[in-house]
Amino acid sequence: MTIYEWNTQYTTEFVNQFGDRLSINPLHTTKEGSMITTFKNGQVLGGTYFVRIEQGKFYLGWGDIEFLLIPSEKGFDLISGETVSYNFARILK
Repeated sequence: MTIYEWNTQYTTEFVNQFGDRLSINPLHTTKEGSMITTFKNGQVLGGTYFVRIEQGKFYLGWGDIEFLLIPSEKGFDLISGETVSYNFARILK
């Protein structure tokens, strides 16, 4: 994946396997963008995410947490080590 693909195909709304909604905005610098998480219980949390590309692999993170991003047919998976920590499906409007 490239930064262009990220900004044009992945900056939209997703829901994860826990029912939390993630709204991702395009990058506002070369490596950072903003996002809003609306949790299943209705709590809302805004923040900054960062991206990193290394040896053809795309990483997505926030705070001190970083995940390997693997595109899927319906959205993407975030992998930590050998484990899929989050599975996001695109919300179609």
